[in-house]
Amino acid sequence: MDHDKIDVSFFTWSTILGALIGLGQVLDSAERLTWRIVVGRALVSAGLAATAPALLVWFPEMPRMAEFALAAAVASLGTSALQSLVRWLLTGRNR
Repeated sequence: MDHDKIDVSFFTWSTILGALIGLGQVLDSAERLTWRIVVGRALVSAGLAATAPALLVWFPEMPRMAEFALAAAVASLGTSALQSLVRWLLTGRNR
């Protein structure tokens, strides 16, 4: 696969996957649903899943299924888990 070109298909499918995960999470929650909450959660999850292709910088030979799995994992974790992970990485693992 030529990694110099943007793979629009993978980007599109990981974004759709993230949006569906976000919709599933909001439908599974007990909170009162509004269009704003549903669309917001779908957009945030889609945006997070769309970042998965960035891993190709470090792992250019990563199999496609692994890329989708990471996109799903990032979308499922959400922003608060990713913020905690980044904070943990930046402040030191031993603290």
